[in-house]
Amino acid sequence: MSYYTLAISSNHDSSICLLEDSKIVYMTPCERSHREKHTAKISLSDIKRIAEYTSTIDLLVGVNVWDDINNIRSPAFTGRVPQVNGFKRSERMEHLKQLLQEAQINCKRTVIDNSQHHLNHAAAGFYCSGFEDALCLIIDGVGTTWMWDRGVVLSETTSIFHMTNHSVDTLYKHLFFRSAATSGFGWDLFALERIQKTYPYKTDISSHLDIGKMYGTITRHIGFQSSHNAGKLMGLSAYGGPNDLPPLLVGDTIISDANFFKNDSQIDTFMYPELNSLSEKQKQNLAYNVQKALEKVFVTRVKQALDMRPSNNLILGGGCALNILGNSLIKKTFPNLNIYVEPIAADSSQSLGAALYYYKRQFPETKFSKLKNLYLGPEYSTMDIKDKLLKLVEQYNNESNLPV
Repeated sequence: MSYYTLAISSNHDSSICLLEDSKIVYMTPCERSHREKHTAKISLSDIKRIAEYTSTIDLLVGVNVWDDINNIRSPAFTGRVPQVNGFKRSERMEHLKQLLQEAQINCKRTVIDNSQHHLNHAAAGFYCSGFEDALCLIIDGVGTTWMWDRGVVLSETTSIFHMTNHSVDTLYKHLFFRSAATSGFGWDLFALERIQKTYPYKTDISSHLDIGKMYGTITRHIGFQSSHNAGKLMGLSAYGGPNDLPPLLVGDTIISDANFFKNDSQIDTFMYPELNSLSEKQKQNLAYNVQKALEKVFVTRVKQALDMRPSNNLILGGGCALNILGNSLIKKTFPNLNIYVEPIAADSSQSLGAALYYYKRQFPETKFSKLKNLYLGPEYSTMDIKDKLLKLVEQYNNESNLPV
């Protein structure tokens, strides 16, 4: 009898992934069904697709289903230990379970895990790569966020893992410290030092923006609607060049300049009033500058990972792995590395990574097959497609049948 694992990620870039034993039989970003980019929606129609494969789920995994950003004042919060699920229940997860019941799908066991965002990215990459072992470099805007006592809020922004078919080893995390949330306590170095000791791996805690936040901040500042438009900024960077705009990084480091970037992910136009009204050329040059900063960070982080644990294989994941210019520079700088980029490197892959990771925990001897394509759903014959197209043509030839 088959063992079914269903993982649902319910935040922006919501998605669903279903495994039959170790095989990915269905995986989809919900923006495809809702026709809304980066949607957080999951509807009954999305869930009903699962019923086409099975009426029984052995393990339901909910990720990114927090109700209040891991708030210690939330009644759902039960702990704040890194890498441990801090929630026993979630109102959002209860809603998803109701949708499963409406679709007549029975769930035997449920797990809610909001504490391993970057590990989900790494799992989605590694378990689909076919590698026996690999370093996993995950860089995005913000991953898992922990709220500690006295208002200290820490968010993972860069993580380095080493993964094999038998082990997952966290080597490093960069944690972004939101000083504005400390309720007047400031840095509280004693609290931060104590908190840092609870992480069983090397960590850097900083109030400086990491590269994902830097990239998103500039994306918005030059006029794009949101950080999700970072791909457009990457394209715009090609029109810029060396310039005299203020530096984004401190000296020869990969640390963002706090005189340029404020801790609340805004550009400090009080410090640099000339950045209030940018010409088209200045926008192009600003895009160029942050792209060059990202490329510098990419190369530095790969060197850091290789120093920590030498390997011939590298997984790139998290939203920044969508930057193909940065990925190309890594390959050019490290030509002997075998590089695999996480499928759908945005948060849509969270359900994929969670499903694979939790199935592997249940069945440790499993070795997943290398992912060959992203057609992770039902198959259609040529005749099926032709029949569907003919019906659509007939519908649109009859104006009375046109949808409103």
